[in-house]
Amino acid sequence: MWDWGHPTQIKPEWFTPLKQCTYAFTVLYNPAIMATKTAILILYYRIAAAHLFLRYDSLFTMAVINIAGIVFTLSTSSSAAR
Repeated sequence: MWDWGHPTQIKPEWFTPLKQCTYAFTVLYNPAIMATKTAILILYYRIAAAHLFLRYDSLFTMAVINIAGIVFTLSTSSSAAR
């Protein structure tokens, strides 16, 4: 049975790889979420060929999502590097 253990049970040589993995996860989480949301909005955009409002709304929402995702990614990467 796997025991997660206490932080004092982590081998000292594992600290650096664990910190690197945590940093990579923190930085790559927002782009992954942004890509998923963008893919769904592209689907809405393609489905709404006959509905002009839904097409423009999808583009506007996509722009907001992508700008926010880029800002969050940059802010997360700069704060996680400290």
